[in-house]
Amino acid sequence: MSTPADHESRRQRQADAVAREVMRGAKVESDADYQAVLVSGDRVNHLLHFIVGIFTCGWWWIVWIFFALTGGEKRYIVRTDEFGNTRVEKGKDLAKGIVAAVVGGAILLMVFLIVVSAVSGSGSETSSGDAVPTSGVTPTRTPTPEPVEPTASSLGGVPAITAEPTVDVKPTVTSTSTATATATPEPTPVPGYGAGTYAVGRDITPGIYAGRAGEGLFASCYWARLSGVSGQLDDIIANDNANGQFYIHVLESDGYLEVGCRIVPIEEWPLPDAPSASVEPGMHLVGRDIAPGTYQGEAGTGFLDSCYWGRLSGLSGELDDIIANDNANGSFYVSVSPTDVALATHCALELVEE
Repeated sequence: MSTPADHESRRQRQADAVAREVMRGAKVESDADYQAVLVSGDRVNHLLHFIVGIFTCGWWWIVWIFFALTGGEKRYIVRTDEFGNTRVEKGKDLAKGIVAAVVGGAILLMVFLIVVSAVSGSGSETSSGDAVPTSGVTPTRTPTPEPVEPTASSLGGVPAITAEPTVDVKPTVTSTSTATATATPEPTPVPGYGAGTYAVGRDITPGIYAGRAGEGLFASCYWARLSGVSGQLDDIIANDNANGQFYIHVLESDGYLEVGCRIVPIEEWPLPDAPSASVEPGMHLVGRDIAPGTYQGEAGTGFLDSCYWGRLSGLSGELDDIIANDNANGSFYVSVSPTDVALATHCALELVEE
């Protein structure tokens, strides 16, 4: 958006963005009108891992490195600018790198001490095995008699018979074989685009792309449409942590696309035989994946157990694509219009009326 938004509109957009992150499992650490700091994940108990590593002679510290790099709390900022555009800024956790470096150094030191101890023990065994006992007896070398050829005198006047050497000539068989070269088949290229950042118009063409992620924040697929690659928050046009099936509309005006999982053009995405009456968590195209009609769902009773759903007019990921949305509790219904482009839901739905 390029038109300045009023105070209430900015606060509402900020609240909606924070609510979406909370639905994905994040916790609000601090919240203001246009900016909030959120935390996802659980803190790693470094003291406990250190103590367990001591009792296991340092082997548990390998597990500690894994938890330090993949687990722990992750902080990021959600803020809404004066035009009403919401941005998500991912933070950097330096503590993970420090813990990993310290534990890695301790493990290398432990392995070095084990190797030195093993080499020292091996040298001691070799020295003791090569020792020769000394006694007062000097060994005496007995000469070996030289062989004597028989002569006529030694055979009682009978001349010695010398055998002529026999040469055994065997034919040489030469085998001639012709080796047949076997062509190695070329590997079949995997369709689509893997995780990475792609320049629109050079690496990837504008259009609609589809992908599939897991469920939950840690199994989600992060994607972002970018105007630049400076790493600043203003480069983000739209982004999301997608769950289940999802779609992204890459525009010609986009500069880059960052994606954390494999996506393929929608033309290569499997087309269902018929729209399904059962809707899984994710994004579904109306008329392709699901049919228009009224859907029923079931959610929990609290805010954290609610079910987010949104009727969409586009797939760009921008807030203007949202026709209507809600964080539903208990039993609820959603009416999908034939003019809707897609339906996004964080819980399962069932078609009850067409």
